[in-house]
Amino acid sequence: YGLQERHTRPGRLLCATQDFGYVVSRLNHLGARARLREMRVVNVTGSARTDARLEFWGSRVRRVPLSLWHDQFIQQKVKVNAEVKAIADYYLRTARRVVGPSPEAVLDGALCCIAAGNILQAEQADAFTMDCGPAAGGPTMPHSAAPCLAFARMMDDGVPAICEQDLTCGLCMALSQRLFGRPGFLHNIGWDTSCAHGGCFVATHCTGPTRLRGTSEEPVPFELRFHHGQKDPMPMAIWPKGQEVTCIKATQNKPVMSIVTGTVVDMLDPKRGGSCTQMVRWKPDGNYDVLKHPDVGGHHHVLLFGNWKRELLDFCQLFKISAVGAV
Repeated sequence: YGLQERHTRPGRLLCATQDFGYVVSRLNHLGARARLREMRVVNVTGSARTDARLEFWGSRVRRVPLSLWHDQFIQQKVKVNAEVKAIADYYLRTARRVVGPSPEAVLDGALCCIAAGNILQAEQADAFTMDCGPAAGGPTMPHSAAPCLAFARMMDDGVPAICEQDLTCGLCMALSQRLFGRPGFLHNIGWDTSCAHGGCFVATHCTGPTRLRGTSEEPVPFELRFHHGQKDPMPMAIWPKGQEVTCIKATQNKPVMSIVTGTVVDMLDPKRGGSCTQMVRWKPDGNYDVLKHPDVGGHHHVLLFGNWKRELLDFCQLFKISAVGAV
């Protein structure tokens, strides 16, 4: 085989360079893949306790009963301590603006942070997800709260916190953390066809991280708002206009990853755009037709600060993952 054919075969990555930093960064891909394989996700849902592994990725998933969330929340509720008060005070004090949530609601959000952390530690897990609908005050758990604030805090601390049990997005969030040291924003993907040259994407969801430049960096400015149920607080990060971004989504079984890069246009007013509180409009690079974006399974994607297209394409090449989208 010729050199070009050999180094472009899936599973191989040629680093032909005098820049050894580039080589080291690609060796980090091997470590990231290994950590994804050994990662344990705790999924708080249902009534049974089970263990399984994700196809292709190998990540372990431990399901634990949803009743654990209720028990943890109530245990913390009856003994509000200095740690809980400090968490609530941080968000109330640091937020650029508080739109809706009362101090009592923020205190409940802080209780959720402790409850989630206790479950994560007890199950020796690296990532957290749950069936958050019942926790938002449904008939099965009327005295609980949804984990919107807890999810934001975990993401800022480098723990993938996965909304709505979307494990494929959880893999992308974990990959972003392992490769780039920053959390990703799990969101519903929407479209704005009024934008010229292919349209814009609109990333919308009820919670997300604030340390978007990295878990060791300062948070971006944020507002403290209600989740769309008008009950549970969440920090709405303010994404700066002109910020470069990368949007990714991976499949759980057949290895495929969509990769699109672009630039933040603005943030939309949640009062006009539906129920999700956080709404980031961004323009893909080039004349990318947003309506022809490939469906790799589900409406959730992950958006992160920075243009990481080259790094992600190398990751896909190295581990025999088909890259689609603007690649």
